[in-house]
Amino acid sequence: VLPLFHTGGLNCFANPAFHYGGTNVMTGASFDPAFCLKVLSDPAIGVTHIQMVPANYLFMSQQPEFEHATFPHIVAAGVGGASSPDSLLDAWISKGVRLQQAFGMTETGSMVMALPPEDCRRKLGSCGLAFIHNELRIVDPDGNDVAPGEVGELWAKGPNMTPGYWNLPEVSAKSITSMVYGQTQGPGAQGALQLLGGFAGRGGDPAQLLEAAMQAARGGGDYSIS
Repeated sequence: VLPLFHTGGLNCFANPAFHYGGTNVMTGASFDPAFCLKVLSDPAIGVTHIQMVPANYLFMSQQPEFEHATFPHIVAAGVGGASSPDSLLDAWISKGVRLQQAFGMTETGSMVMALPPEDCRRKLGSCGLAFIHNELRIVDPDGNDVAPGEVGELWAKGPNMTPGYWNLPEVSAKSITSMVYGQTQGPGAQGALQLLGGFAGRGGDPAQLLEAAMQAARGGGDYSIS
């Protein structure tokens, strides 16, 4: 579904499936929610892993066919690019599909962290725990680790990180650090992380809380706060 020029479309599932010997199902040059819903619910095709942005899942859930669609073959359903509202998570949970919220960037070879499926509703708003081979820190403006519960900048380290920007050494020098670690925290101590605008922390996202309040006040619907 996601375009292959995008790191999510290329590296989240398509590239691993190719190397593992799996089959990649291409749904066309543009996103058609009715067609994609038909493909995902077709047992003859048997799609097991999907990665989309919230809008893709939303548009599919708005199709009339969604009410009676079933997805027993889906093993993992990733969602990223933006926070997913409660109503969207619940719509897919009612179909037995737990949307695993995740975070990544082109510079990180896609994945930095992901939420385990069992926590997709319990830890609403979180983008999860450090992905395989990744180490994470949350630091203050001076590069010092912040205390648990404080907001700071997310630093990631791992073999999947870019070595730099092509032919832009000055930009690379400003953006990439050696990531020498002081005190590191494993997933058990660190807990699931939340992205708060341009920063990471373990508090609530004001925009998401406002969206939730608007949904409750208006009796449902979808809202986006910028």
